[in-house]
Amino acid sequence: MYSFFSNRFIIWLTAILFPAALLVIAYIILQYQHSDNMDSTIKHIGEEFRLISEITHDKLQKGNYQDLDELFSTWGKNDHLLVSIKLTSENGFVLSQYNRSHTAEHPYNSTTELRYSYDGLATLNVIQDLSELYKQHDRLAYQLLGGVVPITLAIWFLIYLINRMNHEIIHRQQTEEELFKEKEYAEVTLHSIGDAVITTDNHGIITFINPIAEGLTGWTTQEARGNLLEDVFNIVNESTMEPCENPVQDCLRQGRSVGLTNYTALIKRDGTRISIDDSASPIRNRSGDIIGVILVFHDVTRDREMTRQISWQATHDSLTGLINRNELEIRLNEVINDAKVESASNCFLYMDLDQFKVVNDTCGHQAGDKLLEQLSYLLQQNIRDSDILARLGGDEFGVLLTGCSIEKATSIAEMLRKTVEEFRFIWQEKTFEIGASIGVVSINPNDDSTATLLSAADIACYAAKDHGRNRVHVYHPDDKELMQRHGEMKWVSQITKALKEDRFELFCQSIQKINNATQNEYHFEILVRMLDEENKYIPPGFFIPAAERYDLMPKIDEWVLKNTFKIIQKNKNSSAFNKLHTVSINLSGNTFSSKGFLDRVREMLKTYEVPTRIICFEITETAAIANLTEAITFIQALKNDGCRFSLDDFGSGLSSFSYLKNLPVDYLKIDGIFVKNIVDDPIDLAMVNAIHQIGTVLGIKTVAEFVENKQILEHLRGIGVDYAQGYGIHVPEPFESWLKSIE
Repeated sequence: MYSFFSNRFIIWLTAILFPAALLVIAYIILQYQHSDNMDSTIKHIGEEFRLISEITHDKLQKGNYQDLDELFSTWGKNDHLLVSIKLTSENGFVLSQYNRSHTAEHPYNSTTELRYSYDGLATLNVIQDLSELYKQHDRLAYQLLGGVVPITLAIWFLIYLINRMNHEIIHRQQTEEELFKEKEYAEVTLHSIGDAVITTDNHGIITFINPIAEGLTGWTTQEARGNLLEDVFNIVNESTMEPCENPVQDCLRQGRSVGLTNYTALIKRDGTRISIDDSASPIRNRSGDIIGVILVFHDVTRDREMTRQISWQATHDSLTGLINRNELEIRLNEVINDAKVESASNCFLYMDLDQFKVVNDTCGHQAGDKLLEQLSYLLQQNIRDSDILARLGGDEFGVLLTGCSIEKATSIAEMLRKTVEEFRFIWQEKTFEIGASIGVVSINPNDDSTATLLSAADIACYAAKDHGRNRVHVYHPDDKELMQRHGEMKWVSQITKALKEDRFELFCQSIQKINNATQNEYHFEILVRMLDEENKYIPPGFFIPAAERYDLMPKIDEWVLKNTFKIIQKNKNSSAFNKLHTVSINLSGNTFSSKGFLDRVREMLKTYEVPTRIICFEITETAAIANLTEAITFIQALKNDGCRFSLDDFGSGLSSFSYLKNLPVDYLKIDGIFVKNIVDDPIDLAMVNAIHQIGTVLGIKTVAEFVENKQILEHLRGIGVDYAQGYGIHVPEPFESWLKSIE
């Protein structure tokens, strides 16, 4: 821009100075010529004057005065510049003269003195008019000015044209430079862009490809330019390998941006194949007409591979390679929907391995994983190609049998059970035998959902376990045992939801000292009630069996512990707290034997600052027998912390007395099955008496359950039992309400 204005300044400066210079030069020439003419004229006049002077002088010397008038007149006629000639004597007498009729505008005087013949003096005065020379000078000046002005105007017009041309040239140069820069910038951008780019004209002829496109197609720019797009950009469907539609032609036809169809692959020049994703957009001129297409694409091979891998992982079990539970449910749902419109027979097997826990506990989870891998492969080899084997989680498997009757499904289930039974797993020179409990269910149009079908198969599987394990059980809707289990499974979802929504409440029931009762010391057992969605109480007999069967008791027990400790902490400063002697809390066998539970109990006792001297944990006899080692470890650890223990439902086991001495408990709760009939049944009375005597010998206090009336209480007092509990003693009530009542 600076250069442009600088040029304009020089041009217009020249336009001003050049005519001025012409005028100056012309003026100098004119003046020189005028001076030269003037000098020449004056010289001529001088020569004439000298000649006239000489003639006049000669005439004066000879005394020929009469000839002077004629001489002067002749001179005047011959010299147009002459205005007047006058010869005057010393005393002013005019001797001779000649005058023209006009006066001189620019007179030139020539004067000299001449001597007479008698030695007198005369003055010769000649006046000549130089006006013509000045007029000639003015005419030349006007002519010069008249010539310079058009020349100046012509020069100015020429300069204007040059300036205009220069402006257009500069503008064009700037435009070309900008276009070049834009083109260069566009090319640099297309070269440096991370995606592959191919441009074509409106006939699909390639005009440009960037380096990324060169690498992906295998064609160089020089080789590709001028070729049809399909000759360089060869695309097919990844699955079918059928050619895909040319995106450039599609873009030109529709006049808008278009994208490739899914799962498109590019066949490179060397024949290799890569997955790509692309889009084609029209290139338009200022008028909006399509003059070409730009195709942008990139390699998505890795992305698609990752997508396929993620999709596979989402539908398959990573350990065994079998489809997972979610995918199985989708396929089951499809079969259920098909069953509603077709009459084909389909069945489902629910398989749970027996003794798998032994392998995990003995050799670790690495061995268990290897067992599952080997067994999955073996099971896959023993089913039909049309059947689907899935791992449902842990040691559970499912088999979807399509086009299969219930009889054939039962036969396949038995074959699979036998395959598992005959399988020998060897790990570090140890050999393990396992079994499989299998539930068989028929898929029919009446099935409401996948959840209903899986629930039925699960019920049948657990029925097989209840009947001795390693067997096949076929689901029948009218099977009472299965109906009971089905009811329990419904409780599972309700319990889980109640735990999530905190719909449980603590109750308590007093445990009364039979002899020498102290009114200021309270001994009671914590009970739990579940609330339904309408906040109505559900007795424990309804939901506890399902919770125990389906391993939900640890969660319920932890809820009871946490909320009991919260209430105790909340009432530590009340008068009721000082009256608490023993707070008994029930624990199931699955709870106290679960990993990490002991640490969690200790942490809760510490968090809520609960005095351990008032806490007594109740463990059932059957749970203690089933987990004797864990029970002893658990009891001993918390007794060291100051807690006490009670053995609940004592007497129901087959070997109660033989292991009692190994359990360091503080109380024996005599099973209510013996207590409730001691008034009428002497055998029950003898059993209660025997349990009390054993407890006395071992230094263990006894508690009788199910004390419903005064007669039972009197019999217990006669035996010497220490404590009584039952509805005849105290009807359970909410824990917090009871605490307020004893303040």
